[in-house]
Amino acid sequence: LPFDYLRDLIGTAGPDGKKQCLGRIQIYLRPGYTPAGVIEDVRLVWEKFANETLNWSEDQVNFAYIFPSMQIPQFRLITGAIYQQLAIMQIILGLICLVTALLIFVILFMIVMRKRRDIGIIRAVGSSRRAVAILFLSYGTLIGLAGSAFGVVLGIWATYNINLIETILAKLLGFKIWKSGVYLFSEIPNEVDASAVTWIVFAGILTALLGALLPAIRAARLQPVEALRYE
Repeated sequence: LPFDYLRDLIGTAGPDGKKQCLGRIQIYLRPGYTPAGVIEDVRLVWEKFANETLNWSEDQVNFAYIFPSMQIPQFRLITGAIYQQLAIMQIILGLICLVTALLIFVILFMIVMRKRRDIGIIRAVGSSRRAVAILFLSYGTLIGLAGSAFGVVLGIWATYNINLIETILAKLLGFKIWKSGVYLFSEIPNEVDASAVTWIVFAGILTALLGALLPAIRAARLQPVEALRYE
C-alpha cells in the first residue's frame, strides 16, 4: 500500500492540520547516565535541529514528546514481569546458598569428628586453637573459590550460548521455551553483567565460609588429651 494512503487511514492530525503517523526514536543510555539528565540534552538537540534544519515553528517543535521508556504502560508491564522473575531467581539463589552452607557444614563436621586424633596430634605439638580454626576455614574458603570459579566459567559459557541451548531444548521437548512475542525480544539477551558475577562469586565464597565456621570452632575447642583418648 502507498504510504500516503496508510498515513491518511491511520494517522492523526498534526500541528499543521495534516495527517501524520507517530514516529519514535529510542536512545539507549550508557551506564552512569540518568534519563532526567539525558532528556534535557536531547530536548536541546531536537529544538536546534527542528528550528535550523526543518524550519519548524515553536508549536511544531513542542509537538514532539521526550520521555523515558518506563512511562510506557506496555514497557512497565513487561519490565514488571522481568523484575518479578529476577526476585524469584534471587530467592532460589538464597535457598541454594542455604543448602550449600548446610552441606559444607555437615561434611566438615564429619571430618572434624573423624579426624579428632589428627587434630589432637596437631594441638599436642604446639599448634594453637586459632591455627586449627584457620585450617578448616581455609578449607571451606577453597571450596567456595573452586565452586565459584567453576560456576562462573559454566555460567558465562551458558549465557553466551543461551539461544543455542534454548533451540536444542525446544527441539528435544517439542515446544518453544522462549516466546519472543511475550517479551518483545527476538533473541534471549546474552550479556554478562560484571557486577552481578562479582556479587554471586562473593555470595558463594561467603556461603562456604559460613558453612565451615561452626566445624572450625568445634575443631579449635578440642582438647589434645580428649582427642587422643577418643582413639
